[in-house]
Order: sequence, then C-alpha cells, then structure tokens
Amino acid sequence: MPALSSIALRFLLWLIVIRVVYALAAAVLGIPHLAATDVILSSVPMLIIGQFAAKTATRDMPTAEWVMIWAVCLGVFTLLLVLGPLAFAISQGVDVAAVGGIRQSLFAIFSTGIMMGVFLLIGSRVRR
Repeated sequence: MPALSSIALRFLLWLIVIRVVYALAAAVLGIPHLAATDVILSSVPMLIIGQFAAKTATRDMPTAEWVMIWAVCLGVFTLLLVLGPLAFAISQGVDVAAVGGIRQSLFAIFSTGIMMGVFLLIGSRVRR
C-alpha cells in the first residue's frame, strides 16, 4: 500500500487546483455554484488517487486498505472544506444551527463520501 501521507498530499493538491480552476471559470464564464458541483469537484480526484494506489501497490490491496485511503481523503475534505468554513462562521458570530449549517455540512460529508467511494472504485479498476 502506498504511504497515506503521499495520498493525502496528492488529494489535497488536486482539491486545491480543481477549486482554483473552477473559481476562475466561474468568474469568467459565469458558471453557477451548486452543492452538486462541490460534491463532484471534491470526488473526481479520487480517480487519480485510485489509479496511483493501484499502480504503486506491490500486491493486491485488500478492501480494508482501500477503506483507509477513502477515509484519509474524506478526512482531508472534511477538515478543509467543511470544518474550516464552519469554524470561520462560528468565529464571526454566525449561529450555524439557525441557518441550517450543520445539516448542510452533514449532507456535504455524506454525499461527497459516497461519490468519493465510487470514484475511488472506478480509479482502482482503470489500468494505464
């Protein structure tokens, strides 16, 4: 199994690059920002992660190791794009419970986690 730190760093870099490119495209082309867009933009890097993990593994990886990779990437997503903004909103005095922020955050984690698993599975099956 490849090192989890390199997988987490690779996922973080892809997440940042995709967000910057999307923000530029949205500013120039006027693309709307939807919750589904966040889910897809956060999940697509799992294709590359799955390919990287399958290619660098020295043996067939059991399901438990794939789950660890998924959990590390979901943790990076949760810290960077869910808990970070929530902490910022709370520090600014926003009552996140009153505006539905906790429910939306849980939905984002749940839906992104499912899509990340799907894209990881697809990426692990693709051979270059």
